Amino acid sequence: MKPEVVTRRIEAFHQRFGEAHLDFAYHAAFPLALTPDLLYRLWANFQRDRNGEALKIPWLAVADLLLSSLCDEVGHELYEMETEVRNALLRKLKANPRFGEKRIHELSDFLLVYVKQQLESHDPDMRDFAQVQRWTALAYTKPSEAAREIASALRDLKLEEKAEWVRMASIVETFAEPLAGFEPLLIYSRGMASFVRGKMTKAVTELSQLAKAGDKQQVPGLNLSIPELLIRQIEENSESTQHFGDRLGFDSVPEEPVQVQSPFQKILILAANPRQTSRLRLDEEVRDIKEGLRLSQQRDKFILQQEWAVRPRDVLRAVLDFRPNIIHFSGHGSGTTGLSFEDEIGKEKLVTSVALAGLFGQFAKQVECVVLNACYDEQQADAIAHHIDYVIGMNAAIGDKAALEFAVGFYNALVAYDPRYDTYSRIEFAFNIACNVIQFAGVSGESIPTMKKRELATKNSLETIQSKKIDQAIPIPQATVQSPPQKILILAANPKQTSRLRLDEEVRDIKEGLRLSQQRDKFILQQEWAVRPRDVRRAVLDFRPNIIHFSGHGSGTTGLSFEDETGKEKLVTPEGLAGLFGQFAKQVECVVLNACYDEQQADAIAHHIDYVIGMNAAIGDKAALEFAVGFYNALVAYDPRYDTYSRIEFAFNIACNVIQFAGVSGESIPTMKKRELATKNSLETIQSKKIDQAIPIPQATVQSPPQKILILAANPKQTSRLRLDEEVRDIKEGLRLSQQRDKFILQQEWAVRPRDVRRAVLDFRPNIIHFSGHGSGTTGLSFEDETGKEKLVTSVALAGLFGLFGKQVECVVLNACYDEQQADAIAQHIDYVIGMNAAIGDQAALEFAVGFYDALVAYDARYDTYSQIEFAFNIACNAIQFAGVSGESIPIMKKRNPQNKAN
Repeated sequence: MKPEVVTRRIEAFHQRFGEAHLDFAYHAAFPLALTPDLLYRLWANFQRDRNGEALKIPWLAVADLLLSSLCDEVGHELYEMETEVRNALLRKLKANPRFGEKRIHELSDFLLVYVKQQLESHDPDMRDFAQVQRWTALAYTKPSEAAREIASALRDLKLEEKAEWVRMASIVETFAEPLAGFEPLLIYSRGMASFVRGKMTKAVTELSQLAKAGDKQQVPGLNLSIPELLIRQIEENSESTQHFGDRLGFDSVPEEPVQVQSPFQKILILAANPRQTSRLRLDEEVRDIKEGLRLSQQRDKFILQQEWAVRPRDVLRAVLDFRPNIIHFSGHGSGTTGLSFEDEIGKEKLVTSVALAGLFGQFAKQVECVVLNACYDEQQADAIAHHIDYVIGMNAAIGDKAALEFAVGFYNALVAYDPRYDTYSRIEFAFNIACNVIQFAGVSGESIPTMKKRELATKNSLETIQSKKIDQAIPIPQATVQSPPQKILILAANPKQTSRLRLDEEVRDIKEGLRLSQQRDKFILQQEWAVRPRDVRRAVLDFRPNIIHFSGHGSGTTGLSFEDETGKEKLVTPEGLAGLFGQFAKQVECVVLNACYDEQQADAIAHHIDYVIGMNAAIGDKAALEFAVGFYNALVAYDPRYDTYSRIEFAFNIACNVIQFAGVSGESIPTMKKRELATKNSLETIQSKKIDQAIPIPQATVQSPPQKILILAANPKQTSRLRLDEEVRDIKEGLRLSQQRDKFILQQEWAVRPRDVRRAVLDFRPNIIHFSGHGSGTTGLSFEDETGKEKLVTSVALAGLFGLFGKQVECVVLNACYDEQQADAIAQHIDYVIGMNAAIGDQAALEFAVGFYDALVAYDARYDTYSQIEFAFNIACNAIQFAGVSGESIPIMKKRNPQNKAN
């Protein structure tokens, strides 16, 4: 179809139906095929733009679009758009500032959820239809994955399936625009379609463009067969006598295999602190680097992997396995003798400059920068800089604090770099910022970091050096359909002033066991270090693990040892642990407490979790390590065809035996607790102590418009000072750290006067209103007047205002003392109102607020009980208890009477 015809059709549709209909057509262009059901779901789920503004699309837009000239009926209740029309509408969608690339990703997520059930249908036609829709969703957001799946489908076709070849070629042609980076795949499908149609000359002409050895054409990592007859024809038609695989077809086709480029920057952290060397706070350094990445708006562009207690062989394995762009070493340097790694028993093992340079030189095409955050390592930096573009080292001894500030500053700047504004290259910019951060923090050492750059002559000759031992590229392994992986979350804490544990060795060996297993792809491991109480909640909410593993110190009846903000010991009681883990009983299958004297904690948690493993006495470092490694080795190797008991029980038995087999005492110390069936069946009753009535769990739905949270803060003159700024800061940080952060919009109003409340609600139209300040019991809530002094607003006035917005506001949170009366009044109009039935301390109020919003943004109806608000309320009450602060019974939740709601 000619471009002018496409333009006329779209303009005619716009003129006839208006802007809202055209917005709907943009969205409807995303799926490859349309049904009335699919369009109605699109209409229901995309009623707002990226800024939350209503699009006001009428429901009649579905019928109007299907019956318009933009759509063609191709079957019973099945419609399509012409490829040219569809592509034009999608380009307009991406170019429109109200939608943009973000809406494409939202549509992709929607479509993937929509076709999920259809992919498992018994009807083959339904499965084929769903598969094409899935490729559509992936083509625009994950083109490499779409190309791989399409290539896999082509590879499985037999030559006699002529109709299927033609159908697949037509599908691939439809994706020509989003899959433009995979031209060999497009050429191959066209050529093979011509071949099965009997158009030999056309097939030879098309496939001659592929410059590949033999009869295999590698497309996105898969080998696709070219029939022998075609190979001979291509060779006969060639002007050269060379074999087809030894020559090029067109100058525009590169000699090298098509490389699927990763959209991410990969950072590999190697940490080593051998025994008998001074203790470094490497866990704090990694934790703060990780937090900086997670807080960044660019966080989705970076992947961080950590390796701990690193031995020389671990470096090679990690680099080969992860293929990083940046390698960061944290540990000890020894001047001319090398860098300090660890040997098999954890003692120091030096690696020389020559050895380091030789290893990194093999990966110079991929590794852009090496950071050596260790004392006296300039000589190593010089050696590595013969092969790597940027190498950062230290020309003298650098203090722990300066090294930490440098590392955190470097990665904060790295992820925030913008070439439109920032001078130098990204690495140079980050280096300069990092040196300034040391100085800015008031720590000496800003002149110690030094940066080395590879010379251009060395860089140009590198490819020859690298290719000495490489004869042939190895194809990327075939992608296969995997069941959902099991997620293991490791929480490690070794507070200051407690005896040092070899937690890094334990985690390293667990990881190694998983990596060596043939089942490694069925497990995902996430590590959290120097863990504070709130880190536990955030990690569980964010990662949604099936197994939680704690490594650290236990203190018998007093609890488990976590860290506070200064790195010192912070105990969490058995009740606090059980209360938190009980909220995730639908998903968490097993909790492992690898710490001394933690049987009481295990007993408490086992009221909620199917399997809990603890220690009934003090357990030695070596026995704890052997148990942990044996447990996960057995877990990943479990096969129900051969092994008795459940997977967890099997792994527990093997792990106890491993301690004995290693000749270490302590095999009788680990103990396993199992949740009783009666407890399991009554769990919902236990969890609902503070809730009058459970609301049914909503069905998992596709993307909805972002929820709006309005924070109103007031701390009038002559009233006691509250930590409102800390509360809002930590709420905001929790939202930014969440994987679901794009689903929420936060607005703050400070020093709020009564009129400001009305204006903010009218202007922002929030779904949740959060008040932070003072409460005065029956007299009302404290706002400010024009001079900043206290101005009380009564319960009746508050209820009257919020009652006007009852259709939109779902929840009101009153985080102030003695405000239960106000909560009662507002609950006549609002579904959920949270108040305080007594005076609540600053720290308890802060923990409640942060816990509430951490849980709110991480809520997932597939796993979590109750409604989103109820779930967040339960987590927030537990957050107070988990932090070791009194006041967990002060927050109270009110729910609107259904009769009031109907009225």
